[in-house]
Amino acid sequence: MKYPTSNLDQNLVRALEYSEVQYWKKYYNETAPLTSYASVIGGGMAFAVPQVPILAMNRVVGLGLGHPITKEVLETVLRFYHEAGVKRFFVQLSPAVLSADTYSILQASGFRHYNNWTKHFRSADKKLTIAEGSFPVLELRAEDASQFGELICSCFDWNYERLDQWLNQSIGAPGYKHYAVQIDEKMVGIGALHVEGVSASMAFAATLPAYRGLGIQQQLLQKRIEVARELGCRYLVSETAEETNNKPVTSARNMRRLGFEIAYQRQNWIFEF
Repeated sequence: MKYPTSNLDQNLVRALEYSEVQYWKKYYNETAPLTSYASVIGGGMAFAVPQVPILAMNRVVGLGLGHPITKEVLETVLRFYHEAGVKRFFVQLSPAVLSADTYSILQASGFRHYNNWTKHFRSADKKLTIAEGSFPVLELRAEDASQFGELICSCFDWNYERLDQWLNQSIGAPGYKHYAVQIDEKMVGIGALHVEGVSASMAFAATLPAYRGLGIQQQLLQKRIEVARELGCRYLVSETAEETNNKPVTSARNMRRLGFEIAYQRQNWIFEF
């Protein structure tokens, strides 16, 4: 398999990956509504929620950035997920850690390439195109927390007990801000922002199906970009599924409209017990 390369500075690649680790790890704690595990392995962070078989909640981010990917590192990863009781998970690999040797070690350890996710990047000082749409964007308050998780689960068809409560943990968490669009006093779209140092991550976002195509997510993106700038962030980052000719990704197109560029594709390598 031919491995990709990135023209980005490798230190920036690391910063973009660790930015995601910082906002994601705040869901994984001892008091979470769902049993959740997180562990630093091979320079990355392994996340596990055994009761929820969603790969987004069971994955390793940043593997290989602080330590070479070896057979021993992968054995540690496998042991972590086996002991957690997870049936399947994937490791997400940036171009900074991919090589022919990496592929050989992954395949020999029982992993297979599953799909790719796209890492998007935007400089905070880049000119901001005014988003389409004219709905007021409101900052969520603590009392709105239950609606946040419910809307995400509804939009993604995630029907797992207490998952909405697990997602609600981010409301009020350090570094997090959440925004919503309401129509006729009904919350129809949400978007989360996480700020850590000079980086800002566009976290969970969703719009109810009946209200898509109205520019709601573009407005939520614009609001989060403006807030990130006000807080002194230098760059903004986000993740989406990979867009192909046969598989358009609306969230990726919204990103491009507001100045985000593709930084690189991350390969997802899955393991199933």
